[in-house]
Amino acid sequence: MGPNRAAGIFRCRVEPLGAARVVVELYGSLAATGKGHQTDKALATGLAPLASSVKWRPEQELPAHSNGMVFRAFDGSDAELDSWQVYSIGGGRLADDTGLLAENGGGEYPCQGLADVLEWCRAEEKPMWAYVEAHDTPAVWQYLAEVWAVMKDALIRGLGPNLSVLPGSLGLQRRALGMRERANDSVGLLRYLHLLSSYALSVAEENAAGGRIVTAPTCGSAGVLPAVLYYFWKHAGVGDQDVVRALATAGLVGTVVAGRASISGAQVGCQGEIGTACSMGAAAAAQLLNASPLQIEYAA
Repeated sequence: MGPNRAAGIFRCRVEPLGAARVVVELYGSLAATGKGHQTDKALATGLAPLASSVKWRPEQELPAHSNGMVFRAFDGSDAELDSWQVYSIGGGRLADDTGLLAENGGGEYPCQGLADVLEWCRAEEKPMWAYVEAHDTPAVWQYLAEVWAVMKDALIRGLGPNLSVLPGSLGLQRRALGMRERANDSVGLLRYLHLLSSYALSVAEENAAGGRIVTAPTCGSAGVLPAVLYYFWKHAGVGDQDVVRALATAGLVGTVVAGRASISGAQVGCQGEIGTACSMGAAAAAQLLNASPLQIEYAA
């Protein structure tokens, strides 16, 4: 997400200068994991229709962050027109030598933490999802409905019967469908756990295969929240509207973590990503079980 966004910003910056091609140098963690994460494809998409190429420098790091990039634009005579050093700091966010780059779209919610959200819920006598409704635009519900649709599609695709091996040189076997079959052979709690695992693996494997997924809150941890929501929707009779409201609450939890700590694996490790995903899933599940705002916060 971050490299794709950075590429689009740089393209808009250099196209008026007559740029013909762009060379992107990737450093540190971004270079070490970039091919598996399809960072080169994300860059090419963001820079199109300009021609582009990538240089991988995993053994070197730029000073401010391990996910560093340098964009260089050239004209038709190979004269360098412009350059930009920028960092992908997690969740699609970018920073350069001027500081954090402004996000597209609306501003951030006024809450500084979940304690602020709980105080609002108490004062207004409203559920946690209503905080999102009160502080966002009406379009948020249409957007979250689309998020839910993409989550469902990815999960169902990942359980397809004709899928066996993930792309790449390792030849890793897909496990989601086998886990679901194991669930069907199990009873009680074990069946539910295997179902949840199969759903989470399904989305994770779609991510690894380059399929369309939702970052929740990141690509690497994207399977947890869809698995929880899909389980309630398919097996507990929960309707789409309730799922979308649970998504709003889960997103609120993720927003708090991203704003007060980090969801970037390069900064806080994969535990920061998957831990946040589990908190978001726990909040959504608690809400779908009719928990109070305080119980939802405690679950998260």
